[in-house]
Amino acid sequence: MMTDQIHEKDEFSDPGGIWKTATAKCSLVSTYIVFLLLATMISFCGFGWFAWRLYGEFRDSDNRYNQITELNKRISNLDKALAFMIHTSVETGYLDYTEFHNELEGQLNSAIQELRDLAPKTFETQALGAVSGAKSELLRMEHQVFQLVGLGNSKAALHLLESDNYVEQKSVYMDNLKQYGQDLAKLTIAESTKKQKMALGVILVGFIELLLVSHASFANQIRKRITERKEASDVISAAYRDLQNTNRELIETQAQIIQNEKLAAIGQLAAGVAHEMNTPVGFVASNFETMENYLNKFLSLLSAYEKLAEEIAETPGENDLLSKIDHITKLKDELKIDFILEDIELLFSDSKEGLGRVIDIIKSLKDFARIDEIQEMHEYSLGDGIRSTLVVARNELKHCVRVKTELSDIPKVSCHSGQINQVFLNLLLNAAQAIQTMQREEKGLITIKTYSTENEVVCEIADDGPGIPAESLSKIFDPFFTTKPAGKGTGLGLSVSHDIIVKKHKGTIHVDSVVDQGTTFTIKLPLGREIKEENGEVIYHEHENCVVCR
Repeated sequence: MMTDQIHEKDEFSDPGGIWKTATAKCSLVSTYIVFLLLATMISFCGFGWFAWRLYGEFRDSDNRYNQITELNKRISNLDKALAFMIHTSVETGYLDYTEFHNELEGQLNSAIQELRDLAPKTFETQALGAVSGAKSELLRMEHQVFQLVGLGNSKAALHLLESDNYVEQKSVYMDNLKQYGQDLAKLTIAESTKKQKMALGVILVGFIELLLVSHASFANQIRKRITERKEASDVISAAYRDLQNTNRELIETQAQIIQNEKLAAIGQLAAGVAHEMNTPVGFVASNFETMENYLNKFLSLLSAYEKLAEEIAETPGENDLLSKIDHITKLKDELKIDFILEDIELLFSDSKEGLGRVIDIIKSLKDFARIDEIQEMHEYSLGDGIRSTLVVARNELKHCVRVKTELSDIPKVSCHSGQINQVFLNLLLNAAQAIQTMQREEKGLITIKTYSTENEVVCEIADDGPGIPAESLSKIFDPFFTTKPAGKGTGLGLSVSHDIIVKKHKGTIHVDSVVDQGTTFTIKLPLGREIKEENGEVIYHEHENCVVCR
């Protein structure tokens, strides 16, 4: 029994070793887990800090690349704007563009300096040195161009702009500036790629570590993504606002170009209109001078009659009375009173006709320019516009062309009448100038035809001039493109006409030409639509019973 008790005690009374071992193992595991968690947290914090730093550097590099790209675009646009301003100043002879040119030059210098500020201090290239030299030479030549324009020597200014030296310096300036921007962008991309690779490596290790920690890090990443999305949305909103501002500035610039071209056209016609008005005004003035002389003669005769009447009342003698009557009769014959009475009627008739011509010219000029109306679209007859434009341009056309009109009874269209008249004037003057270049003995012929279809009104202006070469037809509506000799045109007339018809009135303008046979411009404007303008944009409202094909 004692033996059994002893065995029983040995089996059940000493479990402490097992519990101690288990406790030791559990303690070791707990310590390992705690150590692992602590090591993981410390490692994750280190990786997180390093990854965040790399990510910040990567974002800085990416932002710097975006800034460099934007600055390259801005520099290119500013250079184009500078070229546009200086060419416009040379072509039009206006010095008002000088101040705007200087402002753009300052913006360009500021953009270049911003580009240099984005580059590392050790980043200097040969391209930058070439840019500095070419810039100095360009500034000198452009200053000389504005001096020539100020002296009225636009031809010499244009020659300087088109000189090989200017073109070469311009090419050196822009090519090297572009190369500098590209090199800087490549350097930034390389830095960004390096940071990106390092960041990806750290992120990969961190992701492995992330499996050992709580989901709090995942929530933090979500919040970070939301913040980035919000920042991207803010950037897009800012870019959209900038785009709206740029679009508004472009609309204002386009309106100013149209106004300048219209003023140039009116200036070109001023001498002709003055000549047309000078002829009737001249013979009206001459008629009134003649009538003043006639009136003095009538007053002399009337004075003699009054004197005779007084003497009749005082003189009883019949012989003296007959003698004085005979004297007055001779005076009447000497003064040619009968002729004067007939001529006065003719003088008044001629004067009335001359004043009528002056009134017609003034009315046509007002109808052409529409200077007394608000700048809104209204119903307008193309036939009236063509007739007014022909009166205004008569002196420019009558010496070299005959004008044949076939104006149908067409519906009125909603339009800017002054702008439509400007298009007619541009096309008529271009046709007349083209015919003049042929130096023919007989006059050329311009044919103007109007008609309407179900959805639009059509105006065709055809001439029998030299025509336009096929290689020039595709560029005929481009700004500053002209087939005229240097100094004979700005190259904006057809470009402005295209913008007026297509952009302002949603119509079409088409040109057909055969060399040595002539050119035909066809203008089509839509019917059956109410037109409104909002913020410089043309908006059409279709009538319910109208079908317009476009």
